Amino acid sequence: MDISVVTDKNDTVQLFGNRIARIDTTQRRFENRTITLKSKGIQRFFHKDSLTLNYQTYRNFFLKNIESQYYDDAFMVSPDSLAKIFAAEKTPLKWKAVVLKDRLTEFGIAPYHLELMQRRLTEAFKERNSKKILRLSAEIGHYIGDCHVPLHTTENYNGQMSNQVGIHGFWESRIPELFADNEYDYFTGKADYLPNFHSFVWKTITDSHALLDSVLLTEKDLVAKTSQDKQQCYEERLGVNVLVQCKDFARTWQTRMRGMVEARMRASIRAVGCAWYTAWIDAGQPDLSKLDAPALTPEEQAELDALEAAAKGELMQGRQEK
Repeated sequence: MDISVVTDKNDTVQLFGNRIARIDTTQRRFENRTITLKSKGIQRFFHKDSLTLNYQTYRNFFLKNIESQYYDDAFMVSPDSLAKIFAAEKTPLKWKAVVLKDRLTEFGIAPYHLELMQRRLTEAFKERNSKKILRLSAEIGHYIGDCHVPLHTTENYNGQMSNQVGIHGFWESRIPELFADNEYDYFTGKADYLPNFHSFVWKTITDSHALLDSVLLTEKDLVAKTSQDKQQCYEERLGVNVLVQCKDFARTWQTRMRGMVEARMRASIRAVGCAWYTAWIDAGQPDLSKLDAPALTPEEQAELDALEAAAKGELMQGRQEK
């Protein structure tokens, strides 16, 4: 997050951003952590080389003033709202505007956005709003599923940085396509309440990332030891012959990964159930038999009809793998 201010003289001066803000991580408790800022803006406005803020104070400012509009590329907040976190300095701050620019989402938003979506789902349950519940439940399911894919935790998400282009679709699509329907077990047990959703999300991310080396290295080793004609085969899809990974080649990789794809799918299924259940519990366990049932708008009905027609025609939904 880059934060700049527009002064009363119409100068734009950066206060802090990714490269000039340092968070003290030696404190285990978040409320005890501090952020040290060092920039020309700090020197100009506060007449010192650096300034230390309480992490919790800045976090409260972020949640109140920024979070709701965070996914815009750039946006503005009230100068007074930012000035308050520097109030201890007792320095007159003549700012006309505060401009914020997102520097985080280019690296991925799933763990941060999931916490926001979870709070929204909880509110939807409190309101007994069936449309919101269904939409938010689906969106949370999508994000949680994404968090369980090891290749979603790296810039090398499709092997483009290691000469393994296409590995994303191989892991996420081709292997499940071949084996999931007949060989995978989707019964994962009952959902549990998640007392700390933040920790749960980050554990999911770190667990996925810990598997990344296995995904990349086993595939690279297998490719090196398998002749090209046994790696890819032609299959007919919608009347067109396409080149895909051979079934035996895919099965060998699945075995080399010790069933990782099935394990992550099972973990994601259970995680989605736990998230939904937790939102319902946190909402006070409302009686879902009394949900509202609003009629679909013409636009929603048209979208539903299009989806059903596409499903009957067996058309693939979503982005094609490059």
